[in-house]
Amino acid sequence: MMIFLKKHIRSLCWIVSTILLIMIATYGTFLAVSYLKDARMVANSIKLEGHTDEVSFVAFSPNGEKIVSASDDHTVRIWNADSGKELAVLSGHTASVTAATFSPNGKKIITSSGGMGGDNTARIWCVDSEKELVTLRGVWNASFSQDGKKIVTVNATTAEILDVDSGEVLVTLWPVKTSFFSPDGKKVVTTNFDNAAQIWDADSGEMLQKLEGHRDTVWTAFFSPDGTRIVTASQDHTARIWDVDSGNELTALQHPTSLDSAVFSPDGKKIVTREHRMVDRRRYSALIGNARIWDVDSGKELGMLKHRGTVEYAVFSPDGKRIVTAGRMSDINPVPGRPLVQNVWIWDVESGRELAVLRGYARGISSTSFSPDGKRIVTATGGGTARIWSLE
Repeated sequence: MMIFLKKHIRSLCWIVSTILLIMIATYGTFLAVSYLKDARMVANSIKLEGHTDEVSFVAFSPNGEKIVSASDDHTVRIWNADSGKELAVLSGHTASVTAATFSPNGKKIITSSGGMGGDNTARIWCVDSEKELVTLRGVWNASFSQDGKKIVTVNATTAEILDVDSGEVLVTLWPVKTSFFSPDGKKVVTTNFDNAAQIWDADSGEMLQKLEGHRDTVWTAFFSPDGTRIVTASQDHTARIWDVDSGNELTALQHPTSLDSAVFSPDGKKIVTREHRMVDRRRYSALIGNARIWDVDSGKELGMLKHRGTVEYAVFSPDGKRIVTAGRMSDINPVPGRPLVQNVWIWDVESGRELAVLRGYARGISSTSFSPDGKRIVTATGGGTARIWSLE
């Protein structure tokens, strides 16, 4: 009798899985199945509907009460984070909006529409009045300083530091591809996709340090939460930790392959890195990756978050106890006609244990973000929707 039941249960599971794959392949819309390995985590989701094209970016407000989303439909929308109700539509961009973030006090939003498909502007909006306050032209991306008084913008070759209220350019930095403020807003770290990163004085525009030591392209550079260190990620298979004041290299984190990013944990004691490599198969080549957790002081690898496909996001929760990653699965075992399905994974930092998987994003994951209290995440997809997931 038990054998009979087991056979039928396996058959039922196979049928259900097949139906889900057919639904994804046929309709190409969002389909998520929660697979929980920790009984304390329940991924009940709220769907954010209203955009008419791919949602490219999502982020919580600093108090966790609102969510902002940017879309290829040229709009930015503000949502109630508890109910999922649409609160406002910010219209003004004339092309795909690639990013949108709240100011540190939550009263303003800065949006960007950059690159080949953008209108190459950044716009500052008032959250309460929903009015556009400032338009900055010739911009690909923009972000606030921690005090909310300045913004740094980037285009193809140049970064500019501007006053938030007036839009006046205070400092111009060149040549630059990426730029980020230090936590106190007094410095900026930049990369130019060469073998170095640069630290600048945010008030004078003076270059304070050039971080040299990588042997190939440096893709990203970020400050530690206390502003005393910087971590860089490079194609030379290393992430490197630097002292901000002296510019000296402190530690090199060796990887077996190229890196895409490296970021500090909220307490600055750990780093998560994201890597990729190309694997040649008989009939195809597959891009696969992993995420790794490192101890900052010792430079020792604490654990590897193993994936069976690409890893396109890897970020810590606000309390540093979890990491969320996102990536494609079908690069490893491609099936003709099957869409590129992406998953979101949630991991325990201390043990490296997989806590939950949000499965089946048929059109891919374009953005993920934790709420400030770490109890929820919001995900954006190519299907024109976003979802809020409870992690408790």
